Amino acid sequence: MIIRSTCLLLASVLLACGPADDSGPSTGDGDAGPTSDAGPQEPEPPFTFPCDHGQGLQEGMNRSFTLNNGLGRRNVTVEFPRVDRGTKMPIVFGWHGMGDNVGNFKAALSLSAGNSDFPFILVLPESTNMNFADPNDPGVDWDNLVSVTGDDNKEVALAESVIGCLMAYDDIAWDQIYSFGFSAGALTTNMLHSRLPHVFAATVGMSGAWFNDQDQIDLLDPSGQGANFGINPDPVWDPLLAEDGGAVLLTHGGAQDNYGVMGIEVINFENAHTEAINHMAENNRLLVDCAHSTGHRPHPQMNKQHYLDFLSAHRLGQASPYATNGLPSGLEGPCVLRTP
Repeated sequence: MIIRSTCLLLASVLLACGPADDSGPSTGDGDAGPTSDAGPQEPEPPFTFPCDHGQGLQEGMNRSFTLNNGLGRRNVTVEFPRVDRGTKMPIVFGWHGMGDNVGNFKAALSLSAGNSDFPFILVLPESTNMNFADPNDPGVDWDNLVSVTGDDNKEVALAESVIGCLMAYDDIAWDQIYSFGFSAGALTTNMLHSRLPHVFAATVGMSGAWFNDQDQIDLLDPSGQGANFGINPDPVWDPLLAEDGGAVLLTHGGAQDNYGVMGIEVINFENAHTEAINHMAENNRLLVDCAHSTGHRPHPQMNKQHYLDFLSAHRLGQASPYATNGLPSGLEGPCVLRTP
């Protein structure tokens, strides 16, 4: 087994010495030599992100990780799988709920880096506790209310910076980048799916909503009382596009799956999910729909393995195997499949 820190050290030495000359012996006539043994060329990813400050992410808490484009610093916890050198590693982002923290979120879902079957890097950002009542910088714990291509959304910058730095220093399976989240973290995951459909191969949203659907936006502050207390979110996201396609798994907890402040309901996630079913179908998303009746909490019949099995079954740019084979046995009980 190769310890990743050793790989980083070797990589640093190689970078300091310059690239290795692997062109082979000179033929004397400018010919680089035979190429018939080179094998098939690996396809290039459909995206590139910089790593502005050249920071290789380390195991554990990365404090004050610098984001690209001068968009600040963030705390990001990273766990690497123990794999042989050269193993292509997927990336799985996890976003905690409002008022929560990385440690509690990680413990509640028993999260850890992947194993040999699915050797993913686990990335757990820490929120900046944004307030949706802040008129100048609104967000639900995360920067998840306003996200339009070309803006300075903090979570988009974080995801792009982490991916850029991991791809610069590590062997990454670029077609296996995923995101999941609960509540406010589900909003963030859904926002990232909408903003970066050519990056995330599949996503899991537990009790969330989609703020590129006017029917779901209209569900905010149903009593109208929230505006009297500064609760007046006005979300704007990039639209979903049918040509992008994609696969999502959504959980929802029935009539009591809601969020409120000072006794005022801000949103009912069950009602939002009802609208999301049509929103997914209209925009060519395969939906794994997982209902329960225990309110605003993760699905009681599902654990991390259900979510990881769903994510690992999907590759960027490839059709979902569920579209032809149906749901695997582990998801047939708690979930139903909705194809566009």
